[in-house]
Amino acid sequence: MVFATEINNPLNVLSSDELEIKFIQKWHQQEKEYEDANQILDERDYSSWISKLQVGLGFWQGISIRLGTEMVYGGVLRKTFAPGSTFTNQQIDYRGLRSGSLSLQYYSPQKDLAFELYGETSILRARENNGSLGGTDAGMKFKYRHHIGHTDIYGSIFTEVEGKKRQRRYDGEKEVIDPYTKFGSDINFRRNGEKWWISIGGHFLLATDYVTRSLSYNRVTDNGFGIGGIFEFGFREKHWGARFWHRRSSESFNVISEEPNDQREYEIEEQMSGLELTWRW
Repeated sequence: MVFATEINNPLNVLSSDELEIKFIQKWHQQEKEYEDANQILDERDYSSWISKLQVGLGFWQGISIRLGTEMVYGGVLRKTFAPGSTFTNQQIDYRGLRSGSLSLQYYSPQKDLAFELYGETSILRARENNGSLGGTDAGMKFKYRHHIGHTDIYGSIFTEVEGKKRQRRYDGEKEVIDPYTKFGSDINFRRNGEKWWISIGGHFLLATDYVTRSLSYNRVTDNGFGIGGIFEFGFREKHWGARFWHRRSSESFNVISEEPNDQREYEIEEQMSGLELTWRW
């Protein structure tokens, strides 16, 4: 049986023997900037459309599983380098099968808590002219919700491991991003109407060293931190629901340099807007 209040539930709850299908269309932009105090030395600007199809199934005693796949199209990578660099500016179009994902969740209805394990992996060999991520990421979340009248306060404590990325650049050289770990928390506030809801929230995280290397360069950073925020608006009926969201995040790392006077940073800024449609039986 499907309950209207469970469509787009903050904890992604699935009842026993419940089937869920989600289609997600989103616009994604990510900027990676390597800079000193005076100028940006190396900037990578990725922008693309992403379509995702996800299927979920509820089992007994609060256990559910979800499988998904993502396709990238209309992608543009713009590389910009400081004047005098040995590299030249480039614009590269990319598209392809981005990744496959798997998540497993246990939900406790008595305490309104959930524990989730999830992973995402590349299906194709990562190149700059396709949408592959170039590795495998995994994580776990402890999720909570507190319900007060028409208001939900919910969030999670999470740990994510970004796996090693090996990407073949357009010039033929291989670029490697070593594994690193993120640990953080998010909190959200949601107002529920009869068939609609609106939510706003944010997150904070700490990260281990971020290392990018190739034959041409080797960039090592110390520990980093990240912040971000999200706005959501949703609508639900008995067997289906829709959700629109916009999310922004930023991560910053201090670059370890052999020159004591060099003050360089590596920043990763990301924004995403999307529409999600959900059907349940």
